[in-house]
Order: sequence, then C-alpha cells, then structure tokens
Amino acid sequence: MYAFMKSILSSLLAVVVATFAQAGPFDEFSKSLVGFQCELEGKRELVLFGEIDGQLSLLSPSSIDPRENSVPVDKTDVGYRFPVEHGILAFLSNINEKGWMLFYSTENGPWSTKCTEVRDLPLDVANALLASLDLFSRTALDNLSRELAEALRQNELLTQQVILLRKQLNDLQSLLDDSVARGAAGAVEVQSLRSELNFALARIAVHQRQLQFEEMTKYQTLFQRRVREELGDKKWVKISGSRLIIPTQLIFPPGGMVLSDDGKDELNKVAGVLRSVLEEVPETRDYFIRVDGHTDDVPLSGFGEAADNWELSQARALAVVKFLVEAHGIAPHRLSANGFGQFKPLARGNSEEARSQNRRIELTWSDR
Repeated sequence: MYAFMKSILSSLLAVVVATFAQAGPFDEFSKSLVGFQCELEGKRELVLFGEIDGQLSLLSPSSIDPRENSVPVDKTDVGYRFPVEHGILAFLSNINEKGWMLFYSTENGPWSTKCTEVRDLPLDVANALLASLDLFSRTALDNLSRELAEALRQNELLTQQVILLRKQLNDLQSLLDDSVARGAAGAVEVQSLRSELNFALARIAVHQRQLQFEEMTKYQTLFQRRVREELGDKKWVKISGSRLIIPTQLIFPPGGMVLSDDGKDELNKVAGVLRSVLEEVPETRDYFIRVDGHTDDVPLSGFGEAADNWELSQARALAVVKFLVEAHGIAPHRLSANGFGQFKPLARGNSEEARSQNRRIELTWSDR
C-alpha cells in the first residue's frame, strides 16, 4: 500500500519539475556600473550591477546576455540583495572598510566568499554590455508580444496540469484518510506520505508564484516600451522601474483638483497606451494600474478646494482615474486611486526643485 501511494506521489512531482526561464528584453542601460571581484570556485569572477530601464540589475558578462535575462537587485543599508535561485537570496554586504562579503544559504549550509569593489571598470567590459542592448526596436517589441502570448499559453497548460494534479492529490488524501482509519499500525507510513503531500503542494505554489511574477514583468516591460514609443523624448514624463511619473503642475492648475485642458491632451497619449496594454490582459488576471497622488510639504490655506494636502492628492488621483474611465473607456476594475499627501516624497529638502519633484501623479502596474 505504501509503495503504491509513493509511486503516485513520484508521478505527481514529475509534473511540476519544469523550470521557468526569466525573460524580458530591456530598454536602456545606464553608463553607471558597479563591479566586484569575488572568489568563486577557486577563481576570481567579475560581478556587475547596472541600471536597466530604471531597475538596478545583476549583469554577468560571462554567462548572461542582457537582452535575454535580468536579475533584479535591491540596494540595502549595508549593500545589495538579489536572487540566485528560486527562493534563495544572495547578499553582498560591506562588512568593514577592508572589503565586501558575498553570502547565501545552500542545501549544504551557509556559504560566503570575500569580494573587492572594482572602482574603475575596464572600458571594454562596459562597451561590450552597452553594444549588446537592442533599444526601442520594433523587432524587439514584436518579439516581446510573441513572448507574452507564449507565456499565456504556458500558463494555460500549467493551469490544466495543476487541476489534474489537485484531483490526484485529493485522491491521495482519501487514501491517507483510509489508512488513518485502519489504525495506528500505518502511522509511520501516513506521516511520510503527508510530508510528501505537503512538499508537492509547496512546489505547486512556488511555480504558480514564479509564473505570475514573470507574466506581470512582461506586461510591465510592454507598457514601458509603448509609453516611450508614443511619447518619444518628452522630458515631462519619467519612467522609474514599473512607475510612470507625471508632474502635477503639467496637468492641474496650482492648488486645483480638476484637470486642465493641456493636462487632458497630455494624458490622452498615456491613456491610449494604457488601454492597448490592458486590453491584452485576460479577464482572469487581477492586474491593474495604481494611480497615486503626491504633493509637496507646503500646507494649504484651508480656504481652497481642498482642506489639506492629503485631500488634494486623493482628489487629483481620482480625477485622473475618472478621466481614464470616462474619456477612454478603461475598465474601472483595472484602476485604483490613492492619495499620499506629502508623506512619500521623491526628493528631500524644502528647495523649490525638491518640492517640484514631489508634486506628482504616479501610475504603477500592479496586481492584487
């Protein structure tokens, strides 16, 4: 009985073993690179960080083509953090003035190695990375659309596999319940089977989260490309990671909560891109656009349309959402309006330049 149920589990686990490769062409690569020499498997390896499309990413010149892969990097108070495998994070930390340490956990326990920051990267390394990028090409955009379609196809296949797997797991759960009912004699076998069952369920959850992350990343990249393609080199719009940042002084009058005519003209271009990308999202996906309003730290008089900055930021975000719905027919469930007042500034300080940067509307591709 135990051998029979164990063979069922083995066949179930084989369904979810397939790995999902990260994908995504990139828009641009800044000239600013950060490099480290690390001892890896008995030799010194150059580890590079660079900004691609507003996202700090890990670049490995010997093994990663920047047009095909991207490993996002988070900057922390003591260094950098990035994934090396599914569910495993690596940390590159500045231990002291003498150098850096790269460490992460493996199946065999914690692992670490010493690294040295390279302040002047070789010119040929930087030029080779820059030359490998394919910026704003129509071919790249078409390839991205095809990749998105393929990702959706793979997702549907995985969904069918998960349905079949869950049915088989339910059958296995019934067998386990029968085994428990027959008494304590099979307690050891039951515990082993429960452990394998939990492991199979965990593998399903990991693969589903990975697939959802990769799919959302593709939509974010598609949105960023089309915005840049539509707006060209307009300086009033800024893309930072998954956020589209619009200064409020370009679309609202000072202290006002109603879009100006010029503001509507500018938003028309952005709205067209939003609608084209959202129309490609299946109804089964919970992706949406967060519209966040922000203000500077100058208090309002209290005699205008808004009582305070919090109310002003919320009203402006709502005005943008209603314009996208009423003027462009974007589905309301694909949008949300949020106001943060002066409490999430982009720039610190009370200079006019800093305050100008903080008065903004942000459109962020997100999921529920």
